[in-house]
Formats: sequence, structure tokens, C-alpha cells
Amino acid sequence: MIQDIFPHQFSNVFENSVSSSNACICPTFENQIFLLEENNFLKFIETPDVSDNYQFLFKLDSVPFYFKEQTNEEKDILSKKFPEGKWIKRKDLRNVLPKHIAFVSAIALQLADWYKNNQYCGRCQSKTQHDSKERMVFCPKCNLQIFPKISPAVIIGVFHQDKILLTKYRNGPTANYALVAGFCEIGETLEDTVCREVKEEVGLQVKNIRYYKSQPWPFTDTLLAGFFCELDGSADITLEENELSLAEWHSRNEIPVEENFVSLTNEMILFFKNHPEYFEKSP
Repeated sequence: MIQDIFPHQFSNVFENSVSSSNACICPTFENQIFLLEENNFLKFIETPDVSDNYQFLFKLDSVPFYFKEQTNEEKDILSKKFPEGKWIKRKDLRNVLPKHIAFVSAIALQLADWYKNNQYCGRCQSKTQHDSKERMVFCPKCNLQIFPKISPAVIIGVFHQDKILLTKYRNGPTANYALVAGFCEIGETLEDTVCREVKEEVGLQVKNIRYYKSQPWPFTDTLLAGFFCELDGSADITLEENELSLAEWHSRNEIPVEENFVSLTNEMILFFKNHPEYFEKSP
């Protein structure tokens, strides 16, 4: 998956410092990040000197990364200074190589977007300030503390004998096959969300819910939790047409999905295809 970047090491431990050497910068502009292209691969801008108006993000392989939201003028200057550079939208980073560049770029844009959206206090509208000890902004007037928000969501592999339920979203970012998925609501457990989303999107009942794996998904500020569950009752699908354009059962030898090494959804579909022994066991 996109976060599996070994042997590279990602560290999100917060630091309140500006590096004077061996650093990378991530210029951002309206949910785009500026990367340099070299031999059909992308890389970050390396610099021995980071100015004080850049904000610390994280470290990759012990190298600190910083960002600054560019003005229109700064954006144009940057593009002229680095003609080999290109602006890439967050949603398009899933297709970027090498994979560790794609992952940390998406995280950089996720954090940059959070900082931009929390420049003012939602309680009293005062200007917020950056905390010096942790990744947080606070209101100096009413003392509201604001931390990065991550939305929990579930990816659901519903199976019945040797078939798995595949879907396509009506207004999704791609036309790829997917699984039933959805965000957790207030007061729900993850397992409650599994049952509700399956019922809402395809009109089915499920049982024997088993956790599979999780994935940070910076493209939608989400933490995904993957579950497999068994059909309970009728296999007749009632499609939620506002959400999905398609939902259908596919047997293992007919699954029309190829590995992309990016998403939890893709991995779960292929795990069902390639590991029938897992689904023959009692949960």
C-alpha cells in the first residue's frame, strides 16, 4: 500500500525548529505540491537553508521537511526558477513514482490544508497561533486548542462462498472497482458502521465481521479500517443509486482487478482472490 515505503523511514514526531542544512521544502498552492521531475521520477527540492516562514512537517530518513503556502506571485517565481518542476494535485499523487515521494507528498498536503483551514478560531474568530511543543494551533483569546482531525472510515469486503461484492462509485475519483465503504458516524463502533454501510449501499445483511488491516489515507484525511464479513441471508442487491453506479458479485477466478500497491481496497480484493483458505476458517 502507499504507506509501505520500506526501507525509507517516515517520522511524524513534531519539532519546533528550522533546519540550517540538509532539508527539503514542500511548496504548496491550493492543494497542490511542487515537485521536481528527473528521469520520469519526482523528487523534492533540497536546500541547505530554510527560511523562518516555512513550517515544519515531518522527517523522512532523518531529513526534515517544511512547507509554505505560496502566493500567486511566489508560485510563478518558483515555476520559473525550477522549469523542471510541476504542480501536482493531492488526488493525483496516488499515481506518482517513487511511492515514498507520493506518500509523504500527500501527507504534506494533508497537513498544509489543515494549517490553512485553521488560521482562525472557530469559537471566537480570533487569529490562531502555532504551538511550540506539539502539532497544534491554539486561540490566544479563548484558549481553544485545535489538533489535526482524522476521520475514521471502513472498507468492507462482503463475501458469500467463493464470491466477493465489488462496487463502483457514481462520483468517485476513479472508475476502478471498489468495495463498500463509508465514514463512521457519531456514537458508532467500527463494526456498527460496517453493518450500516452495507445495508445502506447494497441492502444486505452481514455477519462474522473480521478486522483485516488499517491504512492512513491522506487524500481524504481518513484513517481506513478494513473488514471482511460474510453475507447473512439473501444475496439480492438493492443498489443505493445516489452513491453507487454498480454493485455485483464476482467469483475468485473472475475478479477484474490488478495489483496497484496503493490502496487498502485493492489489497483486500486481491487477498480474497489469492487466499481462499482464510475465508474457509471460522471467525
